[in-house]
Amino acid sequence: MSLVTVSDYVTFIRDRLREDTANAWTDAQLVRALQQGYFWQVEKLARSDPTRLYATTTISYVADQETYSLPENFWGLIAPPLRTDLDPDAPIAAVIYPDYWKYLASTSYQIFLNNEVYVFQGSKLRILPTPTDATRTLALTYARKPPALTSGTAAAGAASTMTLATAANATYGTTDPRDDYYNDADLYISSGTGVGERAQVTDYDGGTRVATVDFTSTPDNTSVYSLMPPWEEQHSYAMCYKAAAILLEDLGIQSNNDARAAEGIQDMIASDKRHSGPHFTRSHRPRL
Repeated sequence: MSLVTVSDYVTFIRDRLREDTANAWTDAQLVRALQQGYFWQVEKLARSDPTRLYATTTISYVADQETYSLPENFWGLIAPPLRTDLDPDAPIAAVIYPDYWKYLASTSYQIFLNNEVYVFQGSKLRILPTPTDATRTLALTYARKPPALTSGTAAAGAASTMTLATAANATYGTTDPRDDYYNDADLYISSGTGVGERAQVTDYDGGTRVATVDFTSTPDNTSVYSLMPPWEEQHSYAMCYKAAAILLEDLGIQSNNDARAAEGIQDMIASDKRHSGPHFTRSHRPRL
């Protein structure tokens, strides 16, 4: 079966569970397991090649300000920080940063460069000594953590925006209230105005739930959307198999779903190596 919407994922998982009674698991239970399977797959793939989730951001120094907020989707460094106010930029990031996973495993990670100390603490970056002027800029190359899967009917739409459903009205999952949470994610319209279109979110206002996304048509309150994983459809089976395995294991039932999930990961990694191009995302592979 096709896996192009969150509803498709839920249906596929139910097929794998072979429920002896109709809806033995609720949709909410299935979606929670799906989220676990999704992030399991994301981490496996990121460990294989963190540039799959490549993103960049620039931090502008503020005089007498020591702490700076990192992007909402910041997951971990994949290259050294780069001072871009210097000529030439320094240090030059010639290779992928080898200690990427140290950031994920710690609550405080320090890097010493250019007589400065960059301390990464959760969602914050601390720069020491405290900057005394606002002339410096720091470019970060990082792995972005994709947002949780969600689906619903748009509350409204405009030429280049879609207002997502309220958290209470989301069909599957929820709607996150944090600014920029859905940045770089893909939204797919499965029915209603714009059916069949898929486009990337370039900005998200959590307070208004407005996603800036440039569909060819103008979405409206008939547009049913799903947030999609950052890979091609055929690679979504792995996370669904993993979700089924999680639910069955909770009942003490052994199945081949875990093995099928692992096979799916290996197939995706092998496919990526064969193509050796921007296979995982359209625009996030670095040019180092």
